[in-house]
Amino acid sequence: MSIEVALEMTYEYFNVPNQSVDRLSTLVNQRIKLAHPRIQLLPFLKYSRLFKNYAALVEAKCDVYTPSDESCTNDIKRAELKLILDITHKTLDHWIDQDFLKLDDNQYSYSSIPSNYIENFLTTTQHETLLQQPRMKKICPYPKQLDLKEIAQKLDIHYETARKLTNMGWFDLDQLCNDAKAAKGYSFIKLENFQNEYILASTLAKKLGLNPTNFVEKLTSIGIVPIRGPHIDASPLNIYLKRSVNHLRKHDFDEIIRYPTRTGRPKKGVTPLKKKQNFFSLNEAAEHLNISPNKVSVLINKGILIKDVNYPLSIKIPKISVLRLKHKLLSENSISTEQAARLLNCSVNWLGEHWCKSGFLTIENLVYWKLVRQKEVDEVLKLKETYMTGAEASKLLGMPHSHITNLQAQDIIQAYYLGNSEYRIRLFKTKDVMKLKYSKDET
Repeated sequence: MSIEVALEMTYEYFNVPNQSVDRLSTLVNQRIKLAHPRIQLLPFLKYSRLFKNYAALVEAKCDVYTPSDESCTNDIKRAELKLILDITHKTLDHWIDQDFLKLDDNQYSYSSIPSNYIENFLTTTQHETLLQQPRMKKICPYPKQLDLKEIAQKLDIHYETARKLTNMGWFDLDQLCNDAKAAKGYSFIKLENFQNEYILASTLAKKLGLNPTNFVEKLTSIGIVPIRGPHIDASPLNIYLKRSVNHLRKHDFDEIIRYPTRTGRPKKGVTPLKKKQNFFSLNEAAEHLNISPNKVSVLINKGILIKDVNYPLSIKIPKISVLRLKHKLLSENSISTEQAARLLNCSVNWLGEHWCKSGFLTIENLVYWKLVRQKEVDEVLKLKETYMTGAEASKLLGMPHSHITNLQAQDIIQAYYLGNSEYRIRLFKTKDVMKLKYSKDET
């Protein structure tokens, strides 16, 4: 969906609600073979406090969904499943315990459930029958909530580690009922959010089947650092963003032999035995990075990969150098300039000439890969919630690019120049452009 269509739909939502419902139901129906309407409308269900009964109005105009081979399968989280089925957490637990969703044994833990199980259930008469039954009420005045032992079990960590996490403020005390006598416990929602976004170093080591000793140092040696930890902010636990470590596999650590540690000074006179060589040949590095040996040679000449100087007659590349580059390419902390350009609705050249030149983005040139930080792109996307470029404004108005400049010269629209002291990018407020568009349409 282009930004122009998204803006039109936003305008319709606030000003022509009936037309907005018709348009969104049409979009849902165009994708009815891919997913059930309630799954397509999940973003509106999540923010029902803002959208009120909007999703219900759209769903009422949607076609009947029938599961087919064309249906897409997505993982639905427990909190999302509650919204899709329009039930409480307690009712969801009951339905799963009674096997109403017909889950396989390997899905029974239901941290996330494939959408095809949910869609099959939504299309049965059993779903309608269950919804007509009285809702399961919350048990008051002494509701069951999470305690430290349960947090430790759900995160598969020691009780003392769970206590440290709560002391760090990750899980707030919550009260399920309004009754003043109701017992307090730790918030299940906060725990679920933590599980989805973060992972402890000890948990990650256990998941990969590795020894936790010096595990953090090994990660640091290939450029993966925690967001919290003793050497970051003096907090007692090393915590990582899940998206920064999701690509790691056990065999990645087989190559990490030499790395700096903080666990003490090696004993004098003791030379550790090397079980494996700590370098790659030219061909091995090429295979590891999925490029040609000639390209690896170029990366060495450019200083992106390091050549071991102890072997002047042959090319020996320290494995740690290759692993660092591989991590940088696979990490979700950075994206390619092509991906960034698509997200920002511009060409790669425009990205470099304007967003980078004005200081909003920084391109890391790795010869065969050009990367920008995802965090910087997110900041520009947030800026674009309020502003748009001259090219985007002209396109939205259906006029040549010079037209917006003429409007600016006539003081019909105001331009805003943002960026660094050397170069500023010209932007226009989206609401100002929209006013011009609809005043033009009315005339």
